[in-house]
Amino acid sequence: MSALPILLIHSGDSFYLKYAIKNAQKYNPSSEIFLICEETTEEFSGVTKFKISDFNKYSLLLEKIYVHKNTSNPKIELFCLRRWLILLDFM
Repeated sequence: MSALPILLIHSGDSFYLKYAIKNAQKYNPSSEIFLICEETTEEFSGVTKFKISDFNKYSLLLEKIYVHKNTSNPKIELFCLRRWLILLDFM
């Protein structure tokens, strides 16, 4: 059986992203790793990187109709929902 690919959808230049990728590579050495991100300046060896803007077909529609009804940060909540639509567009 071939290894399943790993897909990370991430926003920003977070300190922990490199650790998440290193762990994915360490524990899944035969898996291909894809990173869909925005604003990430660091390059990662062995990772295929894509821009979120290339997969915004559906997520931009969500932004137009999203109404925030939670006590958390609206930007974070919207991105959590957008990830599913970015994944749909990527697939």
